[in-house]
Amino acid sequence: MRITSGMLSSYTNRINALAYSRKSIKTQNANRSRTSSATRVAGNRQPVNNSTAVDKYIKLGKDAESLRSSTNTLGYAGKNNIFENARNTGSKDAILSQAKQMVSGYNSTMSGIKDDNSSLNRVYRQLMENAAVENSESLASVGITVNKDKTLSIDEDRFKSASVDDIEAALGNGSRFTSRVGSMAENVSKNAISTATNLNSAYSMYGSYGLYGTYSNPYASLGYGNSSILSTLLRGTNGFNFWG
Repeated sequence: MRITSGMLSSYTNRINALAYSRKSIKTQNANRSRTSSATRVAGNRQPVNNSTAVDKYIKLGKDAESLRSSTNTLGYAGKNNIFENARNTGSKDAILSQAKQMVSGYNSTMSGIKDDNSSLNRVYRQLMENAAVENSESLASVGITVNKDKTLSIDEDRFKSASVDDIEAALGNGSRFTSRVGSMAENVSKNAISTATNLNSAYSMYGSYGLYGTYSNPYASLGYGNSSILSTLLRGTNGFNFWG
């Protein structure tokens, strides 16, 4: 599935909205902790302290989205694609920049997946590692090495010395590595946001003084009324597909 710029923008907005929601929750909980115990009692429930876990999944979602963005740019074959522009201008700087973002995003995403013990992320980790190992020769031909720990590294000098045609073959529209890793990154990001949203809801919703209860709703002015904005973040993102 080809990811359009509009789809990327929409999905990035959902990640940013979740991060903003986290900031609002922290602010409200800090204010709430300074109120009297009588005021804080609401349905005899207290917030679940999932703050660190939520932040971890938000970071994983952003890292995976960065990886998906770079693979989408490298895999785009339409008019004025990055390789066509490189041939016209004689400069590979834009391709190198996207390749570096891809390598960094891959490593950060893999690191985040390794920190999570869910069965789904274990599958994603194995599939991403397989994609790297199975395409290690084509990646090496343009200066990208699959290390023993399954991370990637890039030799910029060797990358710059490769022809645009060779780089396109390794990372462009016909690259199995780029397409497979891009699809995995999309699913990792969706899964991370879904998990963060569930934890975030547990952390924030407790009684009538919860973030989306009767006490306050910071998103009412945005047109969400009394419903949770988080329920809209994942609209249309259920149903994971390994290869997009």
